[in-house]
Amino acid sequence: MNFLRPETTYYDKNRILTHKGDYLFIEEKISAKKTMHRENVMTLIILVGFFSILGLSVFILFGIMSAWIMLFSIVLFFYLSSLIFKLFLIIASFILPVPSPTKNDIAELKNEDLPPYTILVPMYNEGELILSFIEYFKTIDYPKDKLDVRILLEEDDAIAWSIIKDRQFERQFSFVKIPKVGPRTKPKALNVGIIDDESEILTIYDAEDRPETNQLKKIAWSFKNLPKDVVCIQAKLTFYNANENLLTKWFFAEYHSWFNHFLPALFSLSLPIPLGGTSNHFKTSALKEIGGWDPYNVTEDADLGIRISRLGYKISMVDTTSVRLSTTDSGTGKSIAVIDSPTYEEANTNLKNWMRQRIRWIKGYLQTSFVHLREPFSTMKDLSFNGFFSFFFFLLGTPIGHIINLFAWIVTILWLINRDIIPAGIPDILLFGGWLSFVAGNILFISIHFFPAVAARRWKIAIAALLTPIYWLLMSIATLFALKDLIIRPHHWNKTKHGLSKSFF
Repeated sequence: MNFLRPETTYYDKNRILTHKGDYLFIEEKISAKKTMHRENVMTLIILVGFFSILGLSVFILFGIMSAWIMLFSIVLFFYLSSLIFKLFLIIASFILPVPSPTKNDIAELKNEDLPPYTILVPMYNEGELILSFIEYFKTIDYPKDKLDVRILLEEDDAIAWSIIKDRQFERQFSFVKIPKVGPRTKPKALNVGIIDDESEILTIYDAEDRPETNQLKKIAWSFKNLPKDVVCIQAKLTFYNANENLLTKWFFAEYHSWFNHFLPALFSLSLPIPLGGTSNHFKTSALKEIGGWDPYNVTEDADLGIRISRLGYKISMVDTTSVRLSTTDSGTGKSIAVIDSPTYEEANTNLKNWMRQRIRWIKGYLQTSFVHLREPFSTMKDLSFNGFFSFFFFLLGTPIGHIINLFAWIVTILWLINRDIIPAGIPDILLFGGWLSFVAGNILFISIHFFPAVAARRWKIAIAALLTPIYWLLMSIATLFALKDLIIRPHHWNKTKHGLSKSFF
C-alpha cells in the first residue's frame, strides 16, 4: 500500500522532493484537506438509512416503548464503551509482562556508532522561548557533529526573527523559514523541515519541552535492538508543573493515564497508537516513505499513528517508570520497547488556553476519524477487526462520549430543577437506566484517572481526580466548539500559548 501522491517524487528512502505548493505529500483521499468526501457522505447515508429503517420497524412491530429502548441502548453503548475500553487498557497495562534489561546497555554506547539525528522544533509567536530552548538543548547528551536541530519559524514571525538576528549559535542549531503558503499549521511546518533531511532518526519537540538529556541515546539504542518494523518510538510525556492548580492536576492525571497506561497497553496488544504531538522519534526513511504529516489535520500526531499502523509498521513506547526493553516478548512475538526517558512539558494553567488546545484536539480527532472512515472496510482490513475497534472508540468514540455526557448533565440538571421537563411518554425504566448510566459513566471516568494516580503515589493528583467529572464536562463544552470549528474553519490552528507557568522549567 502507498498513500503518497502520484506527483510526490521519493527515492533512496531519503528525500521527498515535490508537492503542489501546500506541502501535502499524501493523497487527498487520506488527508483532512476536505472534511467530507463522497465516501463519507455515502457511509453516513447508509448508517442513517439503516438505523431509520431499524427504528421504524421496531416502532411498527413492537410499539413506541421498544423504539425508545432501542434508541437508549445505542446511546448507552457509545456512552460507556469508550470508557470501559480505557479502563480495560489501564488494567491490562498493570498485568501485561514486559521484560527488563539493565541500563548498562545504553551506557556502553560509543559516540562513533550513533546515527545522525535531526530535531524539528516548530515555533510560532514563541520567540521569547527560543534562547531558553537552545540553552537547554546544549546540554543534550549526544555528539554535536551528529545533531541537526532545526527551529522552524514562520516567515512573518517578526519577533522571533528579530531575536535571533545578529546572534551566533553553535553549528548544530539552524533556523528554517516556513513560507506563507498552504495551511498555517504545525504539520505543514514539519513537512517543510523534512524535505532535505538525510538523517537516520528524526524527532519533534515543542518550544517548552525539556527531554531527559540522554533520551536520544536511548532511542538510538532502542531502534538498533528492536525489530525492523518498528519505525516510531513515542517518549513518555509528563508535566513539570502538575501541582500548580486544579486544572494542571486534572491535566496531569489525564496525561499520566495516557502515557503510562493507555499507550503501553495499546502497543502490547498490537493495537493502533495515536501518537502524542511531541517526542515522537522516527526512522527518517520510513517517515518519508509514509508521506510525513498531513498539513491539513490539526491532530497530525494521531493521524500519523493510525497511518503508520495501516501500513503495517509498529510504534513502540518510552516510559519513565522503569527501564523496560526487549526485542520480542517470547509469549507473543510482538516487539516491545518501554524505556526510562521522560520529556517534561508545561501543563496548561489557564482555562481559556486549555479550552483552545482542547478544541483543536477534539476537532483533529474528528478529522482523523472522517479520513480513515472514508473507506471503513479498507481501514478494518489494514488494522484488523480489533485494531479498527480500538481506533473507532479511541478517536471517534471520545467526542461522541463527550456530547452524550453533556446532554446527560443538561437533562439531569433540568430534572432536578423541574421534574415535569421530562416528557410523560418516556418509560420510567428508561429514565432510571439513563441516570444510572450517567452515574456509572462518571464513576468510570474518575476511575481511569484516580487509580493510576494512586498506583503512582501521586496523592494530590488522586484527590483532584475525584473531581474529574467537572473536567469531563469542560471537555464536553469544548466538543461543541470543536464541531463548530470543524464546519466553519476546519484547518484553523488554535495556538496554545506556552511559558505561562510560574514554575517554568
